[in-house]
Amino acid sequence: VEQVGRPEEIFHGPANVFVAQFVGSPPMNLFDAVIEWGHLRVSEEISLPLPGHLRGRVSAGDRVVVGLRSDGLFPQRHGLEPEERWTFTSRVNIVEPQGSETLLFIDFGPNELVSKMIKPIPVREGEELSFAVDLSELKLFDRASGHIL
Repeated sequence: VEQVGRPEEIFHGPANVFVAQFVGSPPMNLFDAVIEWGHLRVSEEISLPLPGHLRGRVSAGDRVVVGLRSDGLFPQRHGLEPEERWTFTSRVNIVEPQGSETLLFIDFGPNELVSKMIKPIPVREGEELSFAVDLSELKLFDRASGHIL
């Protein structure tokens, strides 16, 4: 047993990387980052601001795994518009319509992430879209132990 709690607590607050990948469909997006000057450096081209709720939990140079559910990453104007967001442009690799929502598999530096479009519109594979990351939904895990920070 990795974690005990109500389903919504486990879904929104996984105790470790295993739980984050096991609970939810699709599984939580996970990618490596390094803490640099109040940012999460993912690659040479990608650096997200470190959200306020995560400051004080990490220090410069820390290597972390960043977790983000697919509903916290969406094409702009086709999901919620959170106050604390970061935007970027990416190519859509795969479009997976699911009725009331559509999953988009997109490039994010060296990673492929899954985005959930809550208000689906027609999207073509290969199309470039502007995406928003809900920074309040980011989770950080220790890269060595896999435990949430």
